[in-house]
Amino acid sequence: MADKNIPLGPLDQKPQNKKEYDEAVEQNYPYNRNVGFIHGVLHFAGLGFFWRQTILPNFVHALTGSDFLVGLTTSVGFAFTQGSQLFGSALVEHLAVKKKPLLWFGILSRIPWFFIAMAVLLLSRDIAFPVFISLYVVASSCMGLYLLVWTDLMSKVIPVKNRGSYFAIRNFLAACATALAGILAGRIIEIYLYPTGYALSFFLAFLVMSIDLFVIARTKEVPSLVVNPKVTIKEKLSSIPLYLSKDKNYKMYCIVRSYANVSRQGVPFYILAATAALELSPQEAAATAGLFTFALLLTQTVGNLIWGYYSQGRGWKAPLEAVCLLIGIVSFVVPSITTLAGFIVIVGISGLSNSGFMLPSLNILMEFGRPQHRSSYIGIANGISAVGALISPLLAGAIAQWFSYTILFYFVGINSLISFALLKFLVTDPRHVPEEEKPDFDVQAST
Repeated sequence: MADKNIPLGPLDQKPQNKKEYDEAVEQNYPYNRNVGFIHGVLHFAGLGFFWRQTILPNFVHALTGSDFLVGLTTSVGFAFTQGSQLFGSALVEHLAVKKKPLLWFGILSRIPWFFIAMAVLLLSRDIAFPVFISLYVVASSCMGLYLLVWTDLMSKVIPVKNRGSYFAIRNFLAACATALAGILAGRIIEIYLYPTGYALSFFLAFLVMSIDLFVIARTKEVPSLVVNPKVTIKEKLSSIPLYLSKDKNYKMYCIVRSYANVSRQGVPFYILAATAALELSPQEAAATAGLFTFALLLTQTVGNLIWGYYSQGRGWKAPLEAVCLLIGIVSFVVPSITTLAGFIVIVGISGLSNSGFMLPSLNILMEFGRPQHRSSYIGIANGISAVGALISPLLAGAIAQWFSYTILFYFVGINSLISFALLKFLVTDPRHVPEEEKPDFDVQAST
C-alpha cells in the first residue's frame, strides 16, 4: 500500500552487499527516527485509553466484580499477544520487506476495539463479557503478530549503535502520551461510568491507534540482504527445538523470561487493593485508575531514559536483573500501604520497573542470533514467554480471589527475587557473544 509512494531507501534496488545495506540504513536513519518518534507517541496514546495494568482491570471488575476474571483478562492479553508470535515468523521471515504484513496485522489488531466499544455500550453485562473476551483474544493475537514484524522492522531500520538512545527517547515520548491518555480516560470514566465511559475510552483507543498505522507506513525500509526460505507454519513450529538446541544461552533466556512474567502480575491488582483498602466509591476508583495510570507512566517515562542510556554500552540483561530485584523488594512493602499517597509511590516505582522490563525484553531479542533468523528468535522467545504469561495472571487472579491481595503480593515478591537470581547467574547478555559464535543453520534441517 504505502510502498508505492514511499521509496524503500536511497537505492533503486536491493543492495548488493552489506556495505551498501549499512550505508542505506544510516542514510535513512534520521528520517526513520522521526517517523518512529511520532508513531510511538500515537500508538502508546491509543494504548493509554485501555491500559492493561490499570484501566482494563478496573473495567473488568466493574463489569463482573470478579478478581479471577481480572486475572483471566490479563492472562489472555499477555498470552495471546506473545503466543501468536510463536508461528508468526513463518508468515514473514521469507520477505525482504516487512512493511506490508505489518500494516495488515496492524489493521486486524485495531478493528476489534471498535466492536468492543459497541459491545460494552449496547449489550447486557451477561453478554458483554464473553463478547469482550472473544474480541480481546483477536485483538491480542493480531497485536502479537504486529509487534513481531515491527520489532524485526526496527532491527532493520535502527542501527545497533543508535538503539539505546533511540528507544530511550521514543519510549520517553510515548510514555508521556500514554500518561496523558490515561488521565483523560480516567476522567471520561469518572464522569460517565459503566458502560458509556468505557465505551468512549475504547473507541478513542481504536481511533488513535488507527492513525498511528498511517505514520508507520511512512518508514523507509531497505530490502534485506538475506532471508530464510519460505516454510509452512507446521515446519516453523517443528524447527523450534533446533533453535533452542543450537543456542543454549538463548534457550535459557527464553525459560527465565517466561518464569519472570510472575514479576509483573502484582500491578493490575494495585488499583483493586487500593479500592478495598481506601474504601473508594466507583467514581473515586475510576479517578484513581486514571491517576495510577499517570503515575505509572510518568515514572515509566523517566525509566525509559534511565534504562536506555544505561544499557547503551552494557547490554540489555543488566536492566532486567535490576527490575526483578526492585519488584521483589517493592512487593513485600505493598501490603502495609494504607494511604493514597503510599499507593501512588508504589505505582510510580512499578512504572520504573515496567520500563526496565519492557524496553530490555524488546531490544535484547534484536541481538540474539543472525539477521536472517531474527524473526524466529523474536517469535520463539515471545511464544515461550506466553506460557508464563498465560499461567501467572490466572494464578495471581486465583490467589487474589480465594486468599488475599497480601498473599498475592508476597507470592510476586518471592518469585521476582528468584527471577533475578536466574538471570544473574544463568544467562549471558547476547551483546557480549561474538557474531562468529552465534549459530547459523538450515531451518529445514529439522523438518
